[in-house]
Amino acid sequence: MGLIAIATSDGVTIDGRLDTPGSYEIYCFDDYREYTLKERRTTQRHVPGRNHQVLPQEAALLLADVQLVLVTSVLRETELFLLTRGIMVVAVKGSVSEALEAYHRRGRFLDELLGKLQRPVKKHPTDLNYIR
Repeated sequence: MGLIAIATSDGVTIDGRLDTPGSYEIYCFDDYREYTLKERRTTQRHVPGRNHQVLPQEAALLLADVQLVLVTSVLRETELFLLTRGIMVVAVKGSVSEALEAYHRRGRFLDELLGKLQRPVKKHPTDLNYIR
């Protein structure tokens, strides 16, 4: 059972950024790729003097149990910070329902990709754990 966070203010359109205060709808997928809305989470705090940006650490705490986050855009530093914690961030535009249906169809591919990201990456191709 996996969790996906979608940045949306109205529950219809993906319209939020990961690095600004906003709301996330958390969807739960079962083994048959059926989804249900589990809860709604909101970021409140921001970094003073940085155009109301949310700290990457706060985003990681808020979304610690989520495997995939769908947003309209994200700062590279926030994306990398979450990626090191096993959370993949994808920038997309469109409706929440379209995104959920796309994940329903392509979820196995994303699950495999997330599994590769969570394995240790070695620096040299001769290493047995090297990811190609």
